[in-house]
Amino acid sequence: MIAAIVINTRVFLGVINVVNTLGVIYTFIIFGWALLSWFKHRRGVISDIYNLLDKLAGPFVRLFRRFVPAVGGLDFTPLIAMVVVQLTTQLLLLVFSIFFSPY
Repeated sequence: MIAAIVINTRVFLGVINVVNTLGVIYTFIIFGWALLSWFKHRRGVISDIYNLLDKLAGPFVRLFRRFVPAVGGLDFTPLIAMVVVQLTTQLLLLVFSIFFSPY
């Protein structure tokens, strides 16, 4: 019985760590994409990195551009997207903790 609880606890904590890590990684992807968008990059390694980040973060951030216009030339949609990712991550962790907690 105790061995089953230990395994369940390890699986539970593993899932918690994976979900949290994915949320943090995607937040950093959006942040890096937003930072690189400020600079001119036509070719080279920086352009390749930006194109990769644009494929990963661009569609998600563009969802918010429909609802939030730029204010004074500043685009706040990456910030809103990062907040949404973090809130969604925390909500998933809360729901998972409530329904699947081994304690």
